[in-house]
Amino acid sequence: NEKIVGVLHDVVEDSDWTLEKLAAEGFAPEIIEVLRCLTHAEEEPYDRYIARIKGNPLAVAVKLNDLTDNMDIRRLPYLSDKDVKRLKRYLRAYKQLTGEPTYSVYACRQEYPNAYLPWTEAEDLELTRRWCEGATEEELSAHFQRKPGAIRSRIEKLDLERLYGKPDSHD
Repeated sequence: NEKIVGVLHDVVEDSDWTLEKLAAEGFAPEIIEVLRCLTHAEEEPYDRYIARIKGNPLAVAVKLNDLTDNMDIRRLPYLSDKDVKRLKRYLRAYKQLTGEPTYSVYACRQEYPNAYLPWTEAEDLELTRRWCEGATEEELSAHFQRKPGAIRSRIEKLDLERLYGKPDSHD
């Protein structure tokens, strides 16, 4: 089935063929369902499309093969900015499907909207105040919408433990 789906996976997107027409030609319902899963509608956000694929193991296998082929830069005479942008999107999708961590700023900001933004003086003052009031690093991470490691780094940079001690709640 993987070979059949692999050959047909772009047919609906790239031709006049429909899933209904393929079903009428005798393709098994399981094949049609995987093809439905792999068909990306123009209006569907790409990340949602990839998340949808993740629920079907056969679709994941075919999409990983497709992404691997599409990311092979040896077939390109040179890399344009558009190519680089597309490759980054494919790599993010590949990592999403394999469960590998994604380290892009975009991905981090899905969970921590302020990730990798410079700290402001007002934020430093707020961090210091909350630290002195006994806020935990987890609470600070949630409040500032930054990764826990960024909070720890900022506490160290501002030397809060030396200057103000380690409040009881931080033990």
